[in-house]
Amino acid sequence: MGVSGLPTESLNNGCTHHRVDPHFSTTERFDFKYIEETVYRLAESDNTSLGRNVKEALCIIEKAYKEYGVEAISLSFNGGKDCTVLLHLVAAVMSRLGYDKILVKTVFVTYPNPFPHVDAFVKVSIRRYGLDCVYIPGPMKAALQQYIDELESKPKAIFVGIRRTDPYAENLTHFDKTDKGWPEFMRVQPIVDWDYKDIWDFLLGLGIPYCSLYDKGYTSLGSMENTRPNPDLKDGNGGYKHASELKNVLHERSALATAVSYKYKDSFLKGQDDLQRGLDNVKSTLDKAPAVTRNYMSDSQKYVSDRLMPSVKESWNSQIINATHSMIRFDVGTKVRNFLDENVFK
Repeated sequence: MGVSGLPTESLNNGCTHHRVDPHFSTTERFDFKYIEETVYRLAESDNTSLGRNVKEALCIIEKAYKEYGVEAISLSFNGGKDCTVLLHLVAAVMSRLGYDKILVKTVFVTYPNPFPHVDAFVKVSIRRYGLDCVYIPGPMKAALQQYIDELESKPKAIFVGIRRTDPYAENLTHFDKTDKGWPEFMRVQPIVDWDYKDIWDFLLGLGIPYCSLYDKGYTSLGSMENTRPNPDLKDGNGGYKHASELKNVLHERSALATAVSYKYKDSFLKGQDDLQRGLDNVKSTLDKAPAVTRNYMSDSQKYVSDRLMPSVKESWNSQIINATHSMIRFDVGTKVRNFLDENVFK
């Protein structure tokens, strides 16, 4: 058995076989014309919120290609559900605009200890969608800078599969320039207004292959170190329900937050309640969160100073900051995040 009890001897290219359209059962290049027909047909369903969102996303992608040209646009892809939706939409538009024979310029920012399922899914997606994919290790800012620096034809825009419910995405629009200090390009975010249900209605409704981890109760994917099945999806028989069955979409990333926080609980919680309890009750303790966070940071810094060798102090501090950011940003709104940005992470 492999990761979290999942079999590794046959990963099926990392793909689900859950209601997949027979047209997409191949591991070879997809028929972009079929993708175009099915996606644009869905966009014509203006009587549904999904149909309207698909239509809007297609318009944004078409606008981006007309504004920047096919050679000056790349796509950020990591094998997750949102990026998979975005990739399928891009394929539909490329077919509509006559670009279906052109490889999609793609960047995959990798992280340590990835799930083999994700790696396998990305590899088969490269074949299926005809991606000219460059793998670059994170962190994100440095990886994007390297990606741009190494390309002869610099991208003017990059498609990003972010949604407004993602951390720090509340104020995003369909077109946003990168922030100061980041590599310069236009972020094009066609599905920014989609919700969790839209994502799964699109994938399942069109029978699009996606990473098989979502069949096992994972709702947000990261590395093997910080990602677990979502506890909200426990089925009572020792297993987990499908990701699409998540009822409280605010908990989409709670499993990721729990895993990160649990790893560092000894540093964060000296003499305090278990971190899992804190995460489960974080909504009701928002007013206390800034003080709690200060305690976490104070205890952690003392641990670094008193217990760890000076040679690893800088690295450990970085880990503490990253873990605290991960812990606090999940499902707690802007109040705590603003406090952290102004008082801790400045």
